[in-house]
Amino acid sequence: MITEKQNLNSFFLAAGLVIISFVIGLAGFMIIENYSLLEAFYMTAVSISTVGYTTVRPLSQNGMLFTSFYLLFNIAILTFTISMITSYIFEGRLQKMYKSYKVKKKINRMTDHIIICGLGRNGSKALEELTRCGETCIAIEKDKSKIQQKKEFFNNSNYINQDAILDETLIAANIKSAKAIIIALPNDADNVFITLTARQLNSHIVIVSRASEESTEIKLRRAGADHVVMPDSIGGSHMANLIIKPDLIRFTDILSGMGANHLKLEEIQFENLKVEFKNQKLGDIKKMGNNDIIQIGFKYKSGEFIINPSADLVLEKGDTLIVIGKSSSILDLKKKCCVG
Repeated sequence: MITEKQNLNSFFLAAGLVIISFVIGLAGFMIIENYSLLEAFYMTAVSISTVGYTTVRPLSQNGMLFTSFYLLFNIAILTFTISMITSYIFEGRLQKMYKSYKVKKKINRMTDHIIICGLGRNGSKALEELTRCGETCIAIEKDKSKIQQKKEFFNNSNYINQDAILDETLIAANIKSAKAIIIALPNDADNVFITLTARQLNSHIVIVSRASEESTEIKLRRAGADHVVMPDSIGGSHMANLIIKPDLIRFTDILSGMGANHLKLEEIQFENLKVEFKNQKLGDIKKMGNNDIIQIGFKYKSGEFIINPSADLVLEKGDTLIVIGKSSSILDLKKKCCVG
C-alpha cells in the first residue's frame, strides 16, 4: 500500500529533478556557450518544456552535444512527471491525499479526545462503549481490515492507519490535546513502549494500558500508566462470579448498558457544573433530576471515597459525585446542571 509519505516523496522527487535540471541548464549554457544569464535562462526554459525553439545564436559542437543530452534528460523528467500525475488522477491518490489533509486539520483542532491504540477485541469494545457514551475518539490501527470492520464508527474519519509505536503517529493523533489514551495492542512490549512515549508527549494525559502478563503491570506503571487492565484475569473472575454471585453479575451487566433497563453509572465533577450549582448541597443537585437517580458515591479532592453520601454534603472544587439511574434521566440531569 502506498503511504501518504511515499506520495509526498514522489512530488518532492519530481520537483527536485526539475530544479536540478534547471541548474544544470543554466550552468551548461553559460559555461559552454558563454551565454549571459538571461540567454541561458531562455535556453533552459524552452529545453525543460521540450518545445521546439531556435537558439540564441549558433551552438558550438560541445554546445550541440550538451543540448542533445540535456533534451533527452528533460524528456525523461517530463515522462516521469506526466506518469506520476496521471496515476494520481486515475488511481484516486490525489483525492486520498486531500481527504487525509482534511482529516489532519480536523484532528489538530480536537481537544479532550480519547486515543485508542489497536482495534483488536479490547480496543474495539472500548471504541464501541466510548462512542455510545458520546466521547470523541481517534483510533490508531495499522491493519486496514480491522478499520473496515469498525467503519460504522468512523463517519467522521477519526482514525489513523499507521503503527501506534511511532512517535509521529501519536503526534498525528494530537496527543498533546487528548485527555486520555487506551493502549490495547496484543504485544506487552509495544504497550510499554507506547505508554512511555505517551507520557513523555503529554504529562497530564490519563493512560489506560492492556497487559497479558502480571510482570508487565509493574513495567507499565513505571512507564507512566495510570491504570493497567488484564483482560484474561478479569474474564476469569467474571466467569467464576457468574457461578458464585450470578445476580450481582447480572446487575453489573445492567450498569454496563448490557441489560434491558439500561441503568448507567455516571460521575459529575465540580469543574463541569454550571455556576449556580457549584458549592451547593448534594440534595439541591438531586432535586434537578428525576426520582430514579440515586447518589451512591462521593469522592473528595484528596481521593477519599464516601458511599451513600448525605444530602447535606457540599460539592466543592476537586470533588466528584457518582450517581446511578436510567440513561435518559442522567442525561437530563447533566443538561440541567452541567456545562457542555
